[in-house]
Amino acid sequence: DTLSLHDALPICVIIVFPHFFRSTYTVTIANKRIIRRDNIDRYLIYAQMENGDIKVFEDTNSLLEFKIHSEDVYWGLTINRKYEIKAYGLSIPLLSYYQNITKIKGVNREK
Repeated sequence: DTLSLHDALPICVIIVFPHFFRSTYTVTIANKRIIRRDNIDRYLIYAQMENGDIKVFEDTNSLLEFKIHSEDVYWGLTINRKYEIKAYGLSIPLLSYYQNITKIKGVNREK
């Protein structure tokens, strides 16, 4: 039994769909957390937005984004430091689904 293009299309759309939603934020890192389940680490980043709200980001590997060292991003972020974060996906906190960080850049404190 082979997978036809008609059958594979919905799977491809589901995998690629979050990558269409991209955002850039300037945030201050408020906290970080590692959740381990079944020997798989999930890195969560709690960031304070410029308006004071807290937004949660996920930091996971993504082959489509050529991101394979998410732990380096996680450990490279310093609490109480300001960053420009590029992320993709949709945030659905009720489902524990958050935007995935693709790039980070430190922001000078003088700004």
